[in-house]
Amino acid sequence: MDKCIKSKRLTEKSVHNMAFYLYAESENEKALISYLEGEEAKKESGQPIFFEVDYALNLCKQKEDRLNKEIELGGAKSVTALRSKLDMMKHA
Repeated sequence: MDKCIKSKRLTEKSVHNMAFYLYAESENEKALISYLEGEEAKKESGQPIFFEVDYALNLCKQKEDRLNKEIELGGAKSVTALRSKLDMMKHA
């Protein structure tokens, strides 16, 4: 999706929000963090970002809440993995 957005130079917030949603809902937190770091670099260089920041923060908070709930319910082995994911989300 990111390639499509870039190649077509799409600027619609709804498209960028959907891309962010897909990153946030994936199991690949590293991709989400990489995406956010790229967007932060764009913003720092004066380029616009097209997703809604409040929407993105809300999605990250929801994912953090879900991970915390899984930690509460999970066994010892899964807790370590979930805490690692949660730490990544907090970094995002």
